[in-house]
Amino acid sequence: MKVLIFGCRAFVGPFLALVLVAVPAWAGGGCVQPNCHLAGQAILTDSAGKSHRIEIPKAPYLHDGELRLYPGQSVLLHVADAKDGGLGAISVSRAEAAKPDGSNFLKDLNTEPGMLIVTYFQRGKGGPMELRIAHNLLNAVRYRAATDVLTAKGYLTQSAAICAVPPMKVGPETWPYLIAAVTLKDFRFATDQEKPCV
Repeated sequence: MKVLIFGCRAFVGPFLALVLVAVPAWAGGGCVQPNCHLAGQAILTDSAGKSHRIEIPKAPYLHDGELRLYPGQSVLLHVADAKDGGLGAISVSRAEAAKPDGSNFLKDLNTEPGMLIVTYFQRGKGGPMELRIAHNLLNAVRYRAATDVLTAKGYLTQSAAICAVPPMKVGPETWPYLIAAVTLKDFRFATDQEKPCV
């Protein structure tokens, strides 16, 4: 995925914060809810208490099979019938702000088949970043993740491990450093060798 990066320094209260705008090259256009991020901001706090403002562009959650989330976002996805080990078409059913414990949409797993929930948030002020995934598909689902890590020099995209999530379980993945956004792709049914991430 091509990403355009713009950065500058700004004052946020008594703290100096790096303001980043991570804009996918395909952002903008005729994006409408529930399929798109609303333009806005997320404020992350590092372990030293320094605030960092993340600019969120108006852009689709899903693009070419990749799901991009910024801190404080949760989406309920509908997955069409699976074929040949892969998942069918994935579409956004609903989106909302992440709850402090990341428990968004869990009740929906018992009411409608083909649901995949993805929530990304900071666990408490200065706490770790957490990605939570749950689903009600028949087999474990695996995905690949890329993270946009905040560094002293700005912004660095890193690939993360392949993670598997069993059905009807919450698969948490945490990082002890600040991450401006996560991009998930390559959703498939997991093999027996692919392990859950923690």
